[in-house]
Amino acid sequence: MFVEVGVADWLQVETTGSQDALELRGKRVDGDPHDNLCLRAVRGWRILDPDLPPVRVTLDKRVPIGSGMGGGSADAAFILAALGALSDRNPTEEDVAALAAQLGSDVPFFLRGGTAVCRGRGERIEPVEGLPRLWFAIVKPDASLSTAGVYSRLRLKDKGRRVQSFLQSLRGYSGGGPECFNRLESAAFELAPELRSLRDLLVQHSGVQWTMTGSGSAFFAVCQSRNRAVDLLQHIAPLGVRDVFVSASAPRTSMSDLEDPS
Repeated sequence: MFVEVGVADWLQVETTGSQDALELRGKRVDGDPHDNLCLRAVRGWRILDPDLPPVRVTLDKRVPIGSGMGGGSADAAFILAALGALSDRNPTEEDVAALAAQLGSDVPFFLRGGTAVCRGRGERIEPVEGLPRLWFAIVKPDASLSTAGVYSRLRLKDKGRRVQSFLQSLRGYSGGGPECFNRLESAAFELAPELRSLRDLLVQHSGVQWTMTGSGSAFFAVCQSRNRAVDLLQHIAPLGVRDVFVSASAPRTSMSDLEDPS
């Protein structure tokens, strides 16, 4: 299940007279910029529209890297939406969706946003309606995890829990903390045992459940209000986690609904 929140990178896409370029600001982004998802999205779009002029992408990185919060995938989805506005051609929704899926399993969801259950590799998106506005306290420890590394250690020994029953509990949520679950936690804890220790300390200091985001390494707690989320972060402050966020679920139907998070 994917829930879009208001923690986001800042991106700008503009045409340029020379060649495609990527300017990086904010949090450090390791690796070859040429392999960054933003430029990979540009190169993929150019297959759909060979006449697309060179573009310059400015990325102010604000979502912690290696947190399991989908920052890179959301960036790629934004690039596709921006190029759609800049392009003289109009690729079909099917072509854009196929490109999104090639870029990453989470990218198709971020083209739509909001809240959804995603199946398959993430390309089968089932929007979820009727949920109350949810607030989240989010913490990102120093440890970062490789998504591929986590999935390589995943061992599904049972049928797990039914998503629909969990959604039903969210629709009736009125505080107290719904029982969230993430079957990737055991694999992540195998890779980084310190994350299990941190999760236990978060519970001990706050008295509520904390669940890992995606393939990790961030954790979140569901709250009924912003004040409650702020209160939780104050309770866990002695743990010294530097990257902390308070954000609400963000309903959206298209990229045009996004605003500058600053």
